[in-house]
Amino acid sequence: MLLGIIFLGGLTIFVLVIESNWTNNNTRNLPVNSERNSSESCWLDEDYEIVEECRPCSAFEVTSKINKICSETRYKEAVLCKRSGKKYRSCDKVKWLEEKKFWQFEWSVFLIGCLASGVVYIRQKILDHRLLRRIQRQIANNYKNMKLASLYLTAYSRIKEDSTLEVPTESVISLFLLKYLNHPIDVNVNLVLVSKNDEISMVVNVEGFNCRELSEESLRRPVADCHLPVFTANDGYSCVAGLCSVLRGVIKYSGEEYNSLLGFRGGCLTACAEVSLWTKFCEVDLVNSVNQLLMIEKTKPVPSSCDDSCDSLLSKSLSNVCRFEEHMKEFVRVHNIGKIRHETNQRTVEHRFAENNSMTLADLIILPCIHIIFRMVDFMDLKKSFPFVLKWYNLVCAQNCVSDALILLKPPAMGIELENFLLPTVPSQSLYKSDPKRYRPRSKLFTNQGEVESVLEVVDQIALTVSHSPLPAGHNRSLNWKILPVQVKPTVPDSRLKRKMQQLDNLCKAVLEVAKPGDTIVDFCCGSGHLGILVAYLLPDCTVLLLDNNEESLTYAHKRVANLHLKNVMILQCNLDYFRGNFKVGMSLHACGVATDLVIQTCQKKTAAFVVCPCCYGGLQKNHKINYPRSRCFRESSISERHFFVLGHCADQTHKKIYKKSEQGERCMSLVDYDRCLQAEDSGYSVSVAKLVPSDCTPKNNLLVGVPQKC
Repeated sequence: MLLGIIFLGGLTIFVLVIESNWTNNNTRNLPVNSERNSSESCWLDEDYEIVEECRPCSAFEVTSKINKICSETRYKEAVLCKRSGKKYRSCDKVKWLEEKKFWQFEWSVFLIGCLASGVVYIRQKILDHRLLRRIQRQIANNYKNMKLASLYLTAYSRIKEDSTLEVPTESVISLFLLKYLNHPIDVNVNLVLVSKNDEISMVVNVEGFNCRELSEESLRRPVADCHLPVFTANDGYSCVAGLCSVLRGVIKYSGEEYNSLLGFRGGCLTACAEVSLWTKFCEVDLVNSVNQLLMIEKTKPVPSSCDDSCDSLLSKSLSNVCRFEEHMKEFVRVHNIGKIRHETNQRTVEHRFAENNSMTLADLIILPCIHIIFRMVDFMDLKKSFPFVLKWYNLVCAQNCVSDALILLKPPAMGIELENFLLPTVPSQSLYKSDPKRYRPRSKLFTNQGEVESVLEVVDQIALTVSHSPLPAGHNRSLNWKILPVQVKPTVPDSRLKRKMQQLDNLCKAVLEVAKPGDTIVDFCCGSGHLGILVAYLLPDCTVLLLDNNEESLTYAHKRVANLHLKNVMILQCNLDYFRGNFKVGMSLHACGVATDLVIQTCQKKTAAFVVCPCCYGGLQKNHKINYPRSRCFRESSISERHFFVLGHCADQTHKKIYKKSEQGERCMSLVDYDRCLQAEDSGYSVSVAKLVPSDCTPKNNLLVGVPQKC
């Protein structure tokens, strides 16, 4: 409307200019009667002035034609000649009248336009107000479902006036990454205040951070079920624990410009620390190195030299720096190395950054740890020993925003003299998870038939009697798959569907047998959540936690839970080391090797019932949490650790269509599971072991069900 008025005004001015020019060039000549004497037309010969403005003649003057002046234009005006006096003459008022009518029209249009604009403006305001109120109502109604992603970090003190506080090393690394990412607005940072006790900590500066302080008691599930740091998305029922997985989640919420930090196809640090040496180095080993130095600083605030215990801790701490030095000496070996060679036109590619030629999340996790180590230990004494690490360190620090992010770190200086300190010796090997030269801490177990038979002779000598229940727990319960929603059924190829449903049928019935209304049930190593989702659908009064460390598998679980609209399911992406929640029933279907024993151990710590179907017996290996044999009966017998691993290796030979020694494999599998049952009984459990029905639904078909006797 405003543009229309402006256009109309401009057109008016243009018309006036044209009309003015035309009028000046074509001046209308007033009719003059030549017969009149000069006295009647004195204004032609004498000086004059207009004493009466041009006005219309009366009707009588026009019709009577007495006054010929009025018959010409019907308008007259009075002029005062210098000699002849006052005279009347015809005058032309058409131009004046046209201009008057024109401006009347223009003003009318302008007023109408202003009025219309006002009406439109008021109407738009009314509509905007209604729309705003509608949006406000929608926001008010859906506010609970509109949550931003949240990062939960451990803190040992409140934020002080100088914006500093004490936090553990994992929180230091997380805050450093947030600072580098310019503190993404889609991620809320929550500092969970925890009693420090004797925990190792470091001071950081959080100036500029928008942090919220929480008490540990205020945490709710699923965050409360995991060790911090924890990252939660905006769905309200899932979380991620474990340093590398948490920081991957933060990067995904920080904008597309940071996606390159996740590496080729987003695969940087996706594997868990249990299977990836590279993830373990970034997530566990370097963090331990920093903690060891902080322990030295805590026990000896300003030492001038180290004693034996100090030397031992310092050696362990610097050993990981030495390992990283050897890693950086190696050529780049990643799955997209062919593409990198083509782009660089080099046959071999040397390391610029930790993983390849571009900076990734791994660099941003390693950098603060190396920075703290270099600041706490006088690096000038060590730089000759770490030329590749120093080159990498300077390169990463030169990247945008990295130096600014390092400012928040406030590592203490120990002042240790390292003139005579000998650096630990480490193998010249890479740390890549896919590198064939990586560390092999566990050698593969090889057996022969003679060794298997000798172990079975030892078992016969101690007269172990293995007994199975005739039918698995809960076999008398009914489960009709035909009436269940399609989304509850397992998403596997048709060739496996029937057998998979039979496996789930057996374990689900056993869980239904031991679970009570209101119980929390954990599906360990859940994969896509086949078992947990089925149990959650059948037990709506129970809360089911799906726990796995595989991000891709849990993506399918998310979709299935959303399609079924299950409100009693929570999804935790983490491993058992980061899980600390309370529960009443733990279950797992074909948790590989040691994982089954870790599940049983976790259930025993929480005095919870367990329903497990083991798998991959040949993968049993001694580790920092589990020793074999498990039971007191086996340990006190003549069955050694080597004997037990031979039994486990032979237990994998149960595929009747492939192996001829399936009967021997069945016996070995029963012995391994019998040891598990005896260990559970030693811990106060009532345990039963039975075959799945039908037994050919899977070669690994033993079902172990344990219930605490006091329950």
